[in-house]
Amino acid sequence: HIGGTLLLDSPQTMNLTLPVQYGVLNFTATAGQTVAVGSNTLATTPANKQVQLTVFNAAGTQVGQVSSTTVPTLNLTNLAAGTYSVLVNTVDAATASIEVRLAFGMTGVLPLDGTSQSFASTVKSQLGYFAFNATAGQNVGLAITDLVMSAGNVTALDVYRPNGVWLQQ
Repeated sequence: HIGGTLLLDSPQTMNLTLPVQYGVLNFTATAGQTVAVGSNTLATTPANKQVQLTVFNAAGTQVGQVSSTTVPTLNLTNLAAGTYSVLVNTVDAATASIEVRLAFGMTGVLPLDGTSQSFASTVKSQLGYFAFNATAGQNVGLAITDLVMSAGNVTALDVYRPNGVWLQQ
């Protein structure tokens, strides 16, 4: 297998040149950290085969998995402090070249005074997790402006109550 270390916003290219070859990349998270493990570049032979990213914590417990024929991204929230391993493998005996990136999580507290904030993702399909403070019965408006996206992508805005129950899309 191929191994290495993932540092925040420092992509690693993995060339899986044998059909059963896999790679393992390790990263360290701090308590409560949000990150995205993903790729902006993927090529497989034969074309359009899936590559799988699986993340394990230090105890060996799986904390997330994603498969994709284009660019896989796995969003991980509220991580426990420790070392994590990302297993990168192909499906269907394919070979692959993939750039894997550990991206800072897009998080923050949004002000309700009309002040705008800017956020930018560094991997495709990265999710943002934002909070705002409001009181019961308060009317709040949320807007996304000046959005720049690649063709074929979509954006959604989901709102959840403090207890985690979905409120509105």
